[in-house]
Amino acid sequence: MSGRVVRLRGADSLSVPGVWAVLHQVTLESGGPVDSIRTDGAGRYRVRAPRRYTAAVHLLSVPSAGLPYLTSPIPAPPAP
Repeated sequence: MSGRVVRLRGADSLSVPGVWAVLHQVTLESGGPVDSIRTDGAGRYRVRAPRRYTAAVHLLSVPSAGLPYLTSPIPAPPAP
């Protein structure tokens, strides 16, 4: 999974370099972080989701001003 972290300023989108992008996996039994990386100079990240739990969903969190911002749930990738 990959993406870009930006901060809106007026009509502009500014890249957010150097913040942690943390991928969380949530199942019916448990949940927690499974991968993380700091964003690059352009705010980009790439994390890998494990393929163990097909019923899992994933969320990506990025901190801003001490609060975590979360993506909408992302379905788990298909098992091999």
